[in-house]
Amino acid sequence: MRNGEAMSEGQLFVLALADKDAVALKRLLHPDLEFRALTPRRTWEEGRAEAVVDDVLLGTWFGPAASITEIVAMDTAPVGARHRVSYRLRVEREDGSFLVEQQASYDLDGDRIARLHLMCAGFQPTAAAGADGGSAAPGQLPPSPPQDLSTLPTARSHGRSRR
Repeated sequence: MRNGEAMSEGQLFVLALADKDAVALKRLLHPDLEFRALTPRRTWEEGRAEAVVDDVLLGTWFGPAASITEIVAMDTAPVGARHRVSYRLRVEREDGSFLVEQQASYDLDGDRIARLHLMCAGFQPTAAAGADGGSAAPGQLPPSPPQDLSTLPTARSHGRSRR
């Protein structure tokens, strides 16, 4: 939050997830939520907020053996009529310390998330991520390394047109 701005539903989602607060998550998600997610090993689809919270988010991804110890980074922005939230969490489990980064787009129905599409980078050991897990100002993701986009192939350079 900056200068007294209200928190977005995306920010509230991340805070509730980090707290593993099932009640707050279910209050934020529309009961008939359209949920789709992609993780490194599978795809997920669910049509009820209760199942998303109990079975997926807090039952499988961040179950009882996983302790979310820190929100390392969080960023939100509108994308036309949709919304986006990106976040990186530090997670402790019996088998080590991990960073988990997720990118989500969502639509609202009133003040509830009615559609949530999410992509997860998986549980990345912190040793591979560097000592600090990526440094960024609070609420900001660290910058990506610069990339010269002019060197990327285009559809035309591969003999295909964009139609």
